[in-house]
Amino acid sequence: AEATLAVTRGSAAWRRFDAGGLLRGVARPPGDGPGTLLCSAGAPLKNLQVTITCPVTGREMPPGGVGEICVEGASIAPFYWHERLEVPQRKVLHTHDLGFMSEGELFVCGRSSEVIFRRGEKFHPNDIELASGAGRDCAAFMDDAGHSTLLVEVGPRAQMPDAAALAARIFAGTG
Repeated sequence: AEATLAVTRGSAAWRRFDAGGLLRGVARPPGDGPGTLLCSAGAPLKNLQVTITCPVTGREMPPGGVGEICVEGASIAPFYWHERLEVPQRKVLHTHDLGFMSEGELFVCGRSSEVIFRRGEKFHPNDIELASGAGRDCAAFMDDAGHSTLLVEVGPRAQMPDAAALAARIFAGTG
């Protein structure tokens, strides 16, 4: 909504990236494993400037660096609709989306508010959900107190998952 018209256009190219690299903030081709499949949002429009910045320092990330997607240009709304008087006109939109540029195209890989920290490393909820092996029947999140939680839906006839085995799969799948 804050980008009134559009930010990118073009191909919806699918590419694989190294899952461990993405978690560490670097988009690179996958090594021996299958990698993480992501779809490009396309190339930025000519009248817009898309930069990837470090969410902590605000500095621009090096090529291939994963960070906050920031957009500047003519199609960026100067304020939030309900906060017209409260928000000064802005030149740069900080989206709070995490992403990177690769071969001139923008890839979105998460939201900064959804990042889960475990053992000093960053994980996106879908990384933990996929590693659990529970498929679409689970949700990973971090609460306001900083506790990581994985909810697994169990049907009425299904067996309860073995918690130790589930934890082992997540640790093995997320490094």
